[in-house]
Amino acid sequence: HEETIVNTSLIKSYAKVKNKKYNYSITSIASVILKRKDLISISNLKGIKRHQFLSNNASLVKFWLSQYKQRLWSYYQDDSVLHNFTTKSLSSSIRNQIINSFIWCCRTGPLCYEPLSWVEFRILDYKGFKIIPKLQTDEFSRTMQRLFHSSFLLANPRLLEPYYLCEIYFYYDNIKIITNILENRRGSILLDTPLDGTLFFIINAVVPIIDSIGLEIDLRLHTQGSSFISFYFDGWKIVPGDPLVHQKNALSKFNISDNLLSTFYIRKIRKRKGLETYINFNSFLNDSMVLDLLHNTH
Repeated sequence: HEETIVNTSLIKSYAKVKNKKYNYSITSIASVILKRKDLISISNLKGIKRHQFLSNNASLVKFWLSQYKQRLWSYYQDDSVLHNFTTKSLSSSIRNQIINSFIWCCRTGPLCYEPLSWVEFRILDYKGFKIIPKLQTDEFSRTMQRLFHSSFLLANPRLLEPYYLCEIYFYYDNIKIITNILENRRGSILLDTPLDGTLFFIINAVVPIIDSIGLEIDLRLHTQGSSFISFYFDGWKIVPGDPLVHQKNALSKFNISDNLLSTFYIRKIRKRKGLETYINFNSFLNDSMVLDLLHNTH
């Protein structure tokens, strides 16, 4: 699975550190990457170094600069996540530390520690020291990760699951059996057409990979071995339901409704990884951010 968002952050997320030696504050928001087709052409790149990305993708960088008039800092290739900044006044040490924290955040999302996908983080403001002391690098990284995760949670997060494109060959007499099996496995039929010169019919459908386990055996069993199916990876789609609601009563149900499916997946994944079955928002949002959120929602 992967994690993504469907909106921009409701409020600005900020992290403040005040003690006797150091004092700095950072403000950030998260938004959706709308131009996904522009990123598909660079999916074959290996590595996340900024100079390699800029040299090999000048057209894409030109699009982002003209669209947002901002500076593109880092691109996490494996999960299609962009990191932008609104100013060029920071030193290289601060920038490198923020990029490292950004990559760390993209690998472990706040929902169930799965990679992030199709998310853009924008740092709006930074106030503090120009050079990070060596003893404060770990604390700064944890602060930045908490900042990015809070921005992510405030932007209507969703869970992504992979899908297979299925091509099924069968006799026309078994069409009702095939459609019922696909419906029970959350499949959607895209095309059904006869195969010229034969008695076979062809159905093209998309099925979640998690529900495709045992699908071939199920089809052959109900059609007495007269059907044949082949699978092709099709892409990622959003799991139905909001993962941040109904967190207490979704784990013990056998017949999960669509509204609770994402919550059910997240709790199962977190339990398998040895995490708490619920998401602790206190570790991401401070008191002032909660008050701002309540003020904006009401």
